[in-house]
Amino acid sequence: MKRILLLSAAILAAPALSLRADTAAEKLKEAASEFKQAAKDIGGAVAQKSREAWRQTKAYASDDPVIYRRSASDELDALGREIASLQQAALARAPRYFADRLAALSEQQAACAKQAEVLSIEEIHDLRSPARQQFDTNLSWLETYTSSAEREAEDLGIVAIRR
Repeated sequence: MKRILLLSAAILAAPALSLRADTAAEKLKEAASEFKQAAKDIGGAVAQKSREAWRQTKAYASDDPVIYRRSASDELDALGREIASLQQAALARAPRYFADRLAALSEQQAACAKQAEVLSIEEIHDLRSPARQQFDTNLSWLETYTSSAEREAEDLGIVAIRR
């Protein structure tokens, strides 16, 4: 009789124990998903803030051609490395449209580099010159598009969160 009572109790308790395990597993999955999303959000925020910080530096607003050219060149080089890194990571795993997007970013980076080379000293001194404003705008868009491509690469599982 004792055996039957214990067996009945075990049979009745099994679904409740299973429910607790399912609930714990679901909670763990949910927490992991929330952590992953928070990490992505932090990575995107860091990238955005670093770009904003660069825009706010004296180098970006400088009318000193040496400082301006060095800062612009450093930023273009950094963006070129980021794009090349994404292209390398995406070689076999990226959809065709994403590879095309990275190729376009690479072309845009090269065009910005050429544009920076032809800015005259007078255009750099004049913060309102059309050539300088165009270059500043193009560089800003390149930064934005590169950040967007990095986030998409993370979403596609091509690269891990690096920031």
